[in-house]
Amino acid sequence: MPYPEGVDLSNNNGPVMLDAVAASGRVFVFMKATEGVAFRDSFFTQWWASAKRLGLYRGAYHFGLPSKNSPEDEASFFMAIMQEQGIEPGDMLALDLEDPAAGGALNDWTLRFLERVEALAGFAPIIYTSPGYAVDHLLARSPELGRFPLWCASWGVSTPPQAPPPWDLVSFHQYGVGGPGSVPGVSGECDLNRFNGLAERIPLLGKPGTVAPLPPLDDAISVAALQAQVDALKAQRDGLISAVAYLADTVGDAHLALVKEAQRVRTEQVGPRP
Repeated sequence: MPYPEGVDLSNNNGPVMLDAVAASGRVFVFMKATEGVAFRDSFFTQWWASAKRLGLYRGAYHFGLPSKNSPEDEASFFMAIMQEQGIEPGDMLALDLEDPAAGGALNDWTLRFLERVEALAGFAPIIYTSPGYAVDHLLARSPELGRFPLWCASWGVSTPPQAPPPWDLVSFHQYGVGGPGSVPGVSGECDLNRFNGLAERIPLLGKPGTVAPLPPLDDAISVAALQAQVDALKAQRDGLISAVAYLADTVGDAHLALVKEAQRVRTEQVGPRP
């Protein structure tokens, strides 16, 4: 079974054409909303609206800084921004837990953050982390964390890895980073993700309720993105045809010149044919 593909984005990616991302076949996007207790991603409002318009399953994540702030303060800041933007059925919320400055056990901080968001949003958020980070920061000490869906960073493997304790299952798998231009609409590098299940089950990890149907395929922006890709492919094709024609003419001219030169040398050596 092919895994549904998606991306995650932040201001570090710079301007992104989400219409081209959607046209490439990706079905979901996580985007950074907030960090700590004061930072708000400058692209979030635009991307949040665009993802809805394009029919992408969308998730907003908060980059946690347990080395600096209490989980309650960070969760409240995150949810204030999200309630301002609007959370609709199927929308997902997530904690990005990878603060390099944090030391020691983070199981209690993480659980308190997730429970605070759950209380404010009315549904369980997702947690993003890596197996190494989970082990180093003793997340297994809080078995209650296992009920929150896991978005696991494990690069270099094509299938979802074994979930670190206390989880039994990896729901989303960040499997690597695509090079510049590898994802249409994203000029630089881009995090690559897969969902461990059928695409229609993705919104079950978000806000409960009836998810709005996908927009029709002839959405003007999507058509424009597809047309741009078609035009680019046509240009490549025309360039190849021109190159082949040029090579054919060049080889033909070179072959004719060699034949004439061979005839000239033969005439000089043995004289003209009788």
